[in-house]
Amino acid sequence: MISLVVATSENNVIGYQNKIPWYMPRDLKHFAAITKGHTVIMGRNTYESIMASLGKPLPNRNNIVVTRNHNFQAAGCTVVHSLEEAFNQASPRSDLKSKKRSDLGDSEVFVIGGSQLYTEALLEADKIYRTLIHTTIEGDAFFPTLSASDWQLTTSHLEPKDDKNPFDATYEVYIRKN
Repeated sequence: MISLVVATSENNVIGYQNKIPWYMPRDLKHFAAITKGHTVIMGRNTYESIMASLGKPLPNRNNIVVTRNHNFQAAGCTVVHSLEEAFNQASPRSDLKSKKRSDLGDSEVFVIGGSQLYTEALLEADKIYRTLIHTTIEGDAFFPTLSASDWQLTTSHLEPKDDKNPFDATYEVYIRKN
C-alpha cells in the first residue's frame, strides 16, 4: 500500500522556507507512530529539513531520498532519482505497476513530502493520513487539493489545542475510491 502522510494548514500550506511553519508535538508523535518500522520516501528538500532539525535520517525507518541530482549523497539513506525508482527500492519486487500493491515488500510505504513528490505520488497513492492544522498561514510549499471524486474521508478526529500544541488539529484518513 502506498500512503501519503501530511500536515497541512486550512489553506493547504505544508512548508515555508524549507521548514514546517508550526510546532505541534502531538502531530510529530502521530507521524512517528504511523511511519516507524516502514519505508519513508521524501524529496531532497524534505531530507535536508529533517537533517537540519534532527541531524540524522528518521530513526527506525528505511529512508529513501528522491533527487534529480545524480551526485547527491545522504548517509544512512537510499538515494534514487525518480518516484518509481523509490517505489521499486521499497519493494523487492521488480516493478510496482506490474504488481498488486499488496505484494509490496513493505506492507505500507509512506511518502512524506515535499510538495512536488506529493503531487506525483498522489496519482499512485491508496491512502492519505492528513493532519489538518486549524490555521491559515503563509507558506511557499503546498499540498495538492484532494478531489472528492477520487478520495473518501474514512476517519476524522479533532484534537483541541493545548499548552504544547498551539492549534486545533483534525486527524483524517482518506482512501482512494475505486
